[in-house]
Amino acid sequence: NDNFAIVKFLESIGAEFGACQNAYTSMDETVYELLVPIDKPNVLEQSLDVFAEFATKIRISDADVNDERGAVMEELRMGRDARGRASEAYWKMLMQGSLYAERLPIGLEKVIREGDPEVFRRFYKKWYRPERMAVVAAGDFENL
Repeated sequence: NDNFAIVKFLESIGAEFGACQNAYTSMDETVYELLVPIDKPNVLEQSLDVFAEFATKIRISDADVNDERGAVMEELRMGRDARGRASEAYWKMLMQGSLYAERLPIGLEKVIREGDPEVFRRFYKKWYRPERMAVVAAGDFENL
């Protein structure tokens, strides 16, 4: 099944999917981090292929969206602790008068719970495009 090719690749190099990669979204960017060993031949190139997949072939099926709603709601809930509420209040004060003050990147609870997957697909196609992306590689590379 091609849906798990990235997971199989990461496991094959000892970089378990989830434990050695992460992503976050801030007001201005979405960042994907991928930590991989580079002591094996072609791992760097294959790792860059993973980013190419992220840039061009993300599958956003209705089932995928519905499966993620609970995880996103949990992230929203975790961000509502005292520290999160204080950060949000500070951010709204700091960004008063701008669109940034109106909504955090995680979105509105109603949209998380009920948002149409087609809207998410359109957003992805509009904003998550290779010409809007940059790749930064850090490490001890001998031959680039």
